[in-house]
Amino acid sequence: MGQSLVELITPDRILPVVEAADKAALLAALARRIASAAALDPTAVEAALAERERLSSTGVGSGIAIPHAQVPGLARPIGLLARLQRAVEFGAEDGLGVDLVVVVLAPEGAMVDQLKALGRVARVLRHRSIADQLREASGAEAIHGILGRAERELGPP
Repeated sequence: MGQSLVELITPDRILPVVEAADKAALLAALARRIASAAALDPTAVEAALAERERLSSTGVGSGIAIPHAQVPGLARPIGLLARLQRAVEFGAEDGLGVDLVVVVLAPEGAMVDQLKALGRVARVLRHRSIADQLREASGAEAIHGILGRAERELGPP
């Protein structure tokens, strides 16, 4: 079955209260946080995420963004979920600001693993009711619990 969503996004990589002035500041802050959690170079992570955003926005609509990149130094994909206090403009096609962000990093050259991780995230977040629960949850543990329940209820991908 591979890596589950709750293995991808552990409670220590859930940020229930994030403030950011704009997309660039948000990506920089999240890059530093996920780089620290994975013992990666934060400058390299920020550059990889910024390059991916330059290609096209990872704002998927409905207030959700899934910035992602491949970076050297990882053994398997990792994720980080951030809930913003105030939505920021992200360039999503629906024009809505983003208040839920899931960063996914995958090992360099691991396209299949990256796509599986992105698929797991998108599969859960595309359900408006689940996204709303994540927005209303009381903290990191509650958010992690919602992710686990959602993945179990949706069944195997």
